[in-house]
Formats: sequence, structure tokens, C-alpha cells
Amino acid sequence: MNMSSRKPSHDISDRLTNMTISSRNGGKPMLGGTSNKTPTSNNAFAIKKSRSRNVTPSRNQDFRGATDGDRYMTQRVDERIEYAGYAMLKDMNTSFSAPTSPSKAAKSLTLTRPKSLMDVDQPDDVDIMIYRRRGAPKVPGAVKQNAIYKCMDPSTSARRTGKAQRVYSSYPTQIFDAPGIIDDFYHNCHDWSSTNLIAVGLNDKVYLWNAETNEAILLYDPSQSTNEVGVDVSCVKFSKDGKFLAVGLLSGKVHLFDVNKKTLNRSFQPASSRVGVLAWGKNGLLVMGCRTGVFQVHDVRQRLSFVCEVEEHVGELTSLLWCYNDEFLVVGSADAHVTVYTRQQILEQDLDPSFRFEGHLATVKAVCEVSYMPGKVIATGGGTNDGKVIFWDLRYGSEVASFETNMQISSLVCDSHYKEIVIGHGFPTAGLAIWTAPSTSGPFTKVHEIPFTHRCLGNVKSPCGQMILTLAGDETLSIYDFFKKDPKDVQTERKRVVRAPFGGIHQVIR
Repeated sequence: MNMSSRKPSHDISDRLTNMTISSRNGGKPMLGGTSNKTPTSNNAFAIKKSRSRNVTPSRNQDFRGATDGDRYMTQRVDERIEYAGYAMLKDMNTSFSAPTSPSKAAKSLTLTRPKSLMDVDQPDDVDIMIYRRRGAPKVPGAVKQNAIYKCMDPSTSARRTGKAQRVYSSYPTQIFDAPGIIDDFYHNCHDWSSTNLIAVGLNDKVYLWNAETNEAILLYDPSQSTNEVGVDVSCVKFSKDGKFLAVGLLSGKVHLFDVNKKTLNRSFQPASSRVGVLAWGKNGLLVMGCRTGVFQVHDVRQRLSFVCEVEEHVGELTSLLWCYNDEFLVVGSADAHVTVYTRQQILEQDLDPSFRFEGHLATVKAVCEVSYMPGKVIATGGGTNDGKVIFWDLRYGSEVASFETNMQISSLVCDSHYKEIVIGHGFPTAGLAIWTAPSTSGPFTKVHEIPFTHRCLGNVKSPCGQMILTLAGDETLSIYDFFKKDPKDVQTERKRVVRAPFGGIHQVIR
């Protein structure tokens, strides 16, 4: 039937009103006035009303429109077809010489809805292709916006309907060979400063690695600066501003270095045996934990730096932590006890601890602040015969939660964004484990695990809070991006941790 020879109706709405569909002619549109006859030469096929309405299945199961799912048969007008084709293609790049990226090519192949014949009278700035949900034009008289056709990216729909699945890294982003690391559970020979420097003690020397320039330098060599050749380094710790580095030795000495000038400022002798742990507070307070169970506090800004000495534990001190803006000092020991002091007690030389926690059965080396939980909560982890993580509220000195790992715990690192804790394990199964710890009521669930060939000696967090530096007994330092965050979720601008390109799977510090 030649539609161009038929006298057209006065407007499109009249044709939509006068259009009828016969249930016996395959659904072909028939144009006419108010007649119920098929406009053909043979009028034997009269229109009969069907008792049941056959609805064409819609491609979109959520479709609720004017036709309630029926196929909409458009009317074709020859003079409009050519213009509609031009309207579809005028904004598309048809030049074979113009470069087209794979993403743009894929996008052009997944177009959602072409401009129909009934839309040719719309302004030229109306989008021909709809890429957004609810982007289709409204049907006249319809109360609800109709989704004529949509072709959404499934991954995009999934991201809109639910939370993205957490992905955990199983391999380090960088590995450093660190020959000379002493495989000792009571040593703390690595640290990461707020200025993006990594310090590591190798035998009797201390090296610095600059994450900005990817360079390693020798900071401390006893053969050049002191007479303590062969005395191994037992711990290192940066000050909060990253300007100073304290280095503890097996001889009981502590050296204080200026990081920028690479010079030795002063030395202390808090004990005659190993200094295995250090902790910097604000305003120059440096706490030194000794093998004898004694810790000393020094104000390094003063010429006479000694503040106080506390002897509360019978075992070697294995952990020191200033937490909650230096309001509390937490001390862990090999006697399986944890003591807590306030800053005011330290300054006033009140040597009686505020709290004593006795919930562990082995050495407590792992201590961390859990700031996202209500109250002022810390977490502590026990050694080989314990393997338990306990949460304590420092406001009341009480245990609020706990869970078992059944393995030696050498370190705890907490992340407030994901509400997770990274645990370093020694025996019987060495490696790293990530546990979810959303609140004191749990649930506490192990969500990821990385096995090691040698035990994990300790973990420290990067200054941006997104990476973990792990020291293992196989003389390696590894960086994991466990807490890498989406830039959209980061509220403040963070410093980039590693700017230099990675040049290989292994980099030697020494």
C-alpha cells in the first residue's frame, strides 16, 4: 500500500485516534475514519472484538505505560523517513579518517533509543540517544514517566542498587630485600614516618628509604659515628612530625638522630640491657621500654631530659602506645599484663597505673587504637599461648569484646574507614589476616588471609592510612594496599604515598 498517495490526516493525533488493529490481520495498522471496515477491495473480513486481550510481552518487565505492554505500531510517512535518518546520523562521526577510541566505538554500538518519526518536529538540541534512566520523552496524558526502552550497563545498575564488593589484595605492591633483619619477636626494627620515610634497622646499621624519590640512604653506621660496632639495633621510632628518629640498641642505649641533617643529636642510657620498644608523644616526650620491665620517660627538648621511671612489670616491655591524642599511655609486657597511664600521671610522676588488664595468657606485643568504636577503645593481642584479641574501654578500664585467632599475634593495625583490623601472625601459621570489627558487639569475621613462609614480625601503617608495611622473618619488607580508598570517598586531600615508579619485584635497601 503506497502511503504517499493517500491523503494524509490533518495531524498526528487524529491518526493515533483513528488507528485500529485487527485481531485477524496480523496486527497491521489500518487507517480510516470511523468505519469499522478494513479499507481494502474485499470487505469480507469484518472486524470482530476479541473477548480476551493478548498482550505482547514487553522487553522491559517494569514497563507500565499508556499501552500497558502492547507493541506500539508507528505510522510511516515517506517525507519524514529521510529527515529522521538524517537526524540520527548528523551528530555521529562517519569519517573513516577521524580517530575513534575503543570506548567511544563501544558506546556507539550500544545506543539505546533512536529518535522516532514522531520526534522530528522536536528542537535539534534534543538528544537522539538516551543514556540515562527515565530519559525517554513523556507520553501525552500519562501520569507516570514511561521507560520506553533502556539498556543500562549491568555493572552500573549493580553499583546503584548495592554496595560494591570489597576486594582484598593478595600480593604486595612493593617488596624490599632487607638482609640483616633479626628474626626476633621482641624487636621493632621498622617504622614509617609522617614525612613518608621508612626506617629499618639491619644488624647494627639503620637505613632510610624515601618513598618520594625511591632512594635508600645509610643513616647510622656505628663504625663511623660511635664505638658500638657489632651492637645490633633492636628498635626504631620516628617522632610525630617525622623530624627525629630514635634508635634503640641491644646495649641499652638510645640514639636520637636529626633526620633532615642526618646527624646524631644526643644519646640516652635508660638500661643496661636491650631497649626493645619506643613511643613518641607530643611536645618531645619519648618513652623507652627496656628488657628489665622498666620504662623511662624523657623530654628531649630539655638538657636534663629525664622525667620519670616506672617499674610496674616483671617481664620485658614489648609494646608502648600513646593513644587518643596522647591522653593515655598503654604498656604491654611479656608478663601478659597491660597497664594504662594518663598523660597527667606521667608528668606528675604518679607511678601507679590507672588500669591493669590481665585478660591475656602470653606476651602482649600488639596494641592499637580503635577510634571508630564508641568510647575510647583499644585492642590488644596475645602471643603464642594466647592468640586472643581483646577490646578495652579506657574510660572504665573494662573489657568490651574479644575474639580468638588461635595463633601468635605480633601486630594489630586498625582502619577506621573499612572498620577492619589487620593482624600479623607468627606461629603456628605465619601470615596476615584481615578481620572485620564493625563494633564492640561484632560480628568479628576473618575475610582475608595471606600465608607467609616466615613469621610476621610487625606491621606499621603509612602516613596516608591506605598501606601497610610488613616486616617478615625471611628478611623482606612488603607494602600492601589493603586500605586503598575510592577517591570519591576521600573527604580530604591525602598525600600520595609512592610517587616514584616501581622498577622491579625486588629492591635492595642495603
